[in-house]
Amino acid sequence: MGKSKRVALLISATTEYTRQIIRGIFKYSGNKPDWEIIRISIYRDHLDILSNYKVNGIITFSGEKSTLDIISNINVPVINTSSYSSELTVPRVVADSTEIGRLAAEYFIGLGFRQCAYLGNLWTAFAQTRGEGFSAELDRHRIPCSIYSETKVEVDASEIASHTITEEDKTYAWLRDLPKPVGILAWADSGARYLANICLRHHISIPDEVAILGVDDDMMECTISYPPLSSVMLGGENTGYEAARLLDILISGKELPAREVLLPPMGITVRTSTDTLAVSDPEVASAIRYIHANAGEPISVADVLDAVPLSRRVLEKRFRTKLGASILEEITRAHVKLAKQLLADPAMPNAVVAHRAGFRSVNALYIAFRNMVGMSPNAFRNCYYRK
Repeated sequence: MGKSKRVALLISATTEYTRQIIRGIFKYSGNKPDWEIIRISIYRDHLDILSNYKVNGIITFSGEKSTLDIISNINVPVINTSSYSSELTVPRVVADSTEIGRLAAEYFIGLGFRQCAYLGNLWTAFAQTRGEGFSAELDRHRIPCSIYSETKVEVDASEIASHTITEEDKTYAWLRDLPKPVGILAWADSGARYLANICLRHHISIPDEVAILGVDDDMMECTISYPPLSSVMLGGENTGYEAARLLDILISGKELPAREVLLPPMGITVRTSTDTLAVSDPEVASAIRYIHANAGEPISVADVLDAVPLSRRVLEKRFRTKLGASILEEITRAHVKLAKQLLADPAMPNAVVAHRAGFRSVNALYIAFRNMVGMSPNAFRNCYYRK
């Protein structure tokens, strides 16, 4: 065995996502017997003595420039896993916020929403990027998107209650005036729960009037909410694994091909807060339910017409009116959505993915991915597992 490499983790385990990142780092280090991992508190008094630990590399989750400056001054390789700041002071591996927004938009479009909204904030870079990705994809489908951003104001302890009430009143006024039904993406699960609480207090029905989608898939945040929240899964283990792999490259003295790696989201965990179809046409709604229930089967337009008692011409016209897409496009979208989830498994061959996602051949899988995703299934898979 070669010389031991001491790696410091400066990552708080206070959220499900950061705990996933830590698990991914340990998953990578399990194949590295020369790695010694130590966890160090990210509080300032601990950072001041960080150099005493004589580490060979650091993986952190920090959006504070002052913290990153202290870490960088240790003069060892550093990988950051936070996108709280837009400033790229050290190499980082983070979730692709644009793709998170795009995936959320695609999800609401598939549910038939023709009105959408985004709850963001003004103090994190990733929240703004998620909103931009969300609205851009909706705009591509000519679906309006209202954007509201929370403000974060430093106030005295005695003013916290009044400030919170004022902020909630503003959010409610925005929420009240939105056209219904509306699909809303919140910047994180905490923001989604905040929205759900406002809806509950003001007797706004979830998901029939307002469908709410969060980000992080934090089990505690999602399940203590009423109703339970649907959420975008970020795949923190992949983030941690990739961060450890890149740190290993830096420790060996090699250069990284890029200073920032963006990892796509893993999918969406559906719970009660979005368990609806925002389609007033009962036949179209029935067709959509059939398509999604049979996404793993090689269904055709004829199969959908067998399930819905309408002529092809009439149903196609109604699909175009309500969804802005054809029946076949909706079928393909459902197959691709399922294939994306399956491709996250590195051990599943593409032929098996194609079969389980309802494609009639591997070639059909490749064609659908090229047309709808803009890349091959292999390229999409490599976004999760880089060699």
